[in-house]
Amino acid sequence: MEDDGEIVFSESYELGTEPDTANIHVDNPVDGTGRYVVRADMSGESRQVDTTDVVDGDENCVGVRFSLLNNGSVDYWAKPMQQC
Repeated sequence: MEDDGEIVFSESYELGTEPDTANIHVDNPVDGTGRYVVRADMSGESRQVDTTDVVDGDENCVGVRFSLLNNGSVDYWAKPMQQC
């Protein structure tokens, strides 16, 4: 995650294909509000979400899910939330 170009959170995860190893959930990776960009790199594909494009109104939290599709491309889903 970046805030105004500065990396504020960075982790790498190796996920499996079984239900108990296929997902990772990270709660509150940063402290406080900011203008964050969330990026995922998977199998040579990269996608990013600018959280300021997702938040509308009084939401103060964003849920982001990245998925590696069967054809090798990466898709994402982002949802603003009032409560984390």
